[in-house]
Amino acid sequence: SGSHNTHSVIEFIDPPYTASFSVNSGYSYNSTDHIEKIRFRDATVMNRRIYYGNVDLLYEKQDGEDNPLRMRYGDRVYKSLANKPDIIPTYNYIDVVANDGDEITALESYADRLLVFKADSMLLINATKDIEYLEDTFTHKGVWNFSAVAKTDKGVAWANSFGAYYYNGKQVVNLTDKKIRNDGSNRWSAVIDGKPSVLYDPVQKHLIITSTGSDDGWICDLDTAAWTQLKDYKTDDSTNFVIHNDMITYGVFAEDVVTFKELEYSKSSSDEGNFVIHTRDIDFGSSGKKIDLNKVYVTYSGNVGTMTLHYRANGASTDYALTGTWANAADVSTIEFIPTTKSQAKDLHSVQLIFNTNEESDIPMNFEIHDVSIVYRGKKVK
Repeated sequence: SGSHNTHSVIEFIDPPYTASFSVNSGYSYNSTDHIEKIRFRDATVMNRRIYYGNVDLLYEKQDGEDNPLRMRYGDRVYKSLANKPDIIPTYNYIDVVANDGDEITALESYADRLLVFKADSMLLINATKDIEYLEDTFTHKGVWNFSAVAKTDKGVAWANSFGAYYYNGKQVVNLTDKKIRNDGSNRWSAVIDGKPSVLYDPVQKHLIITSTGSDDGWICDLDTAAWTQLKDYKTDDSTNFVIHNDMITYGVFAEDVVTFKELEYSKSSSDEGNFVIHTRDIDFGSSGKKIDLNKVYVTYSGNVGTMTLHYRANGASTDYALTGTWANAADVSTIEFIPTTKSQAKDLHSVQLIFNTNEESDIPMNFEIHDVSIVYRGKKVK
């Protein structure tokens, strides 16, 4: 293409001093221990790396080998190089309580902490430095699968057959402790079996927990740590939950057909729902302290329908009546209640309030409780 000149010598003004694969890639290549493929139970991204848990490794095939070496580590976490998620050196792993007979079921990360879940425990790994180390172990707080773990904007939540838990970057909080009993009908264990699923709704700040073995479920408001039970909201085993158009959408298997359903909530006074509200057992600062229950003040708004209010004493299941007059309230209103039988309200160790006792009737969905105050007289412990 026209005249041109050629040169026998090319001069580099600033030539590189060294250039090798190990320098460019950040690790040394060795064909005998090079990971060709990695399969894993779960993974999470943290500190510009990917952490892989419960791995199945396929090494590079060597000359003379019919099949490549394959190794499985159920209790080991491998990590990629920083900014290189597909490069996983063989030495880049964390042994998380190895050979304890328990496998990794899920991984999640929050605030420079790696949460390693096994079937029976949760291991909190400190990853603030180049070398990770075990910071704490939480027995009986493991999960069966990664579907039982959900990451929120303020921490990590998960659930198992014993209850629901939340890591906020500082500590692990038991969300169900002293709020939902784990015995009897309509309790945690009756609704949630060994295979729960957890979903986080970022709009309402709600955790939705369901199980394959029940048509019921639970909703937890993370702002107040208050629980609501879902009754008969599905008819068969459900698929994974998703958020779509600000609605909680999930599929339900029934007669070999998947039907998609949505959880929705109406606050109109014309719509009614059958629900019951339980407070926790209030022990007034000490389970050994005795009190006489004098009055209960309830601040609320909305239509009340045929709302009832009872109380239970000392953790028992007997309902005792409270006398007061409910009235529809367009604005916030307060009603005074007193024990119907005063002798039943004496020498109590704890009190639990029950609204709409035993789900006696449908209540308008605009009913809201704003505050509850209990007036009592403390008694000396002899």
